[in-house]
Amino acid sequence: MIVEFRIPLPMKLEEFDKGWLYMVASASEDVSKGGDGGVTVLKNEPYDNTDGHLGTSEISGNVIPKNKGQYTLKQYFLGSRVPSWLSYLIPGDMFFLYEEAWNAFPNCITILTSKYFSNKKVRISVATNFFEGDPGINENAHDLNKEDLAARKVIDLDIADQLKDDKDYNAKYDPALVKLEKAGRGPLEKGWMKLPGVNPVMTAYKLIRVDFKVWGVQSRVENVIIENQKKMFLKTHGQAFAQLDEYIEMSMDDIRVMEDKAQAEMSKLRMEQEAAKGEDAKKPAAAAAQ
Repeated sequence: MIVEFRIPLPMKLEEFDKGWLYMVASASEDVSKGGDGGVTVLKNEPYDNTDGHLGTSEISGNVIPKNKGQYTLKQYFLGSRVPSWLSYLIPGDMFFLYEEAWNAFPNCITILTSKYFSNKKVRISVATNFFEGDPGINENAHDLNKEDLAARKVIDLDIADQLKDDKDYNAKYDPALVKLEKAGRGPLEKGWMKLPGVNPVMTAYKLIRVDFKVWGVQSRVENVIIENQKKMFLKTHGQAFAQLDEYIEMSMDDIRVMEDKAQAEMSKLRMEQEAAKGEDAKKPAAAAAQ
């Protein structure tokens, strides 16, 4: 399955580069506080593979891009964020996912693989290209061949059209409601990217390839994955814009400090959660011994 999401944003590339990192850092602790749904950052470090010496990732089997940027390795536990019918069909370890990302902005490659299945059986890849001055009209932003173009499905997203009935909706991050005083932008109306003379404008082109080769559930699961990606992209890109006033005056060094702090807080929180689970497990045994 090949799906391309096109997400126009009323921002400059340099603003979004900082904004995405800021948004992720500020949201990370909230994700982990979900209890059975969380994220652990295992690595967050610069990489330089311009000469290709890093070869292929041992985790995802992906050929590491010949460029330089920021590499992150994360582990997700999806927990209750999967449909109940799916939780009955596949092992619990399947809900542990590894995410590798090579961010050489304005290009980024993200690969998600399962802790349980091989990376050839379960694999989600997201290739993102960003273009400034583009309201979402590039018909082949990823230079696809004829076969992939024919198989590709295009989904246009408007960050001013948030899913208000979604359980994760937050009016605070709705671009249709937020007025940015420092940036002088917003609120946005639906279809804002089609207005004449809109400036600034950029578009994130996200190309997703989904492989879930598990007999009996492949097609259904792939559709669920795409629908979840759609919701996530709409929410997170809208939030990155809505928070612009919070980070517009920050430097990239400021953002990195914020990332380190968020990572330390999440690690501490996860350790506390694991310790609490261990204590809860001891209680039945202690009661039985009495």
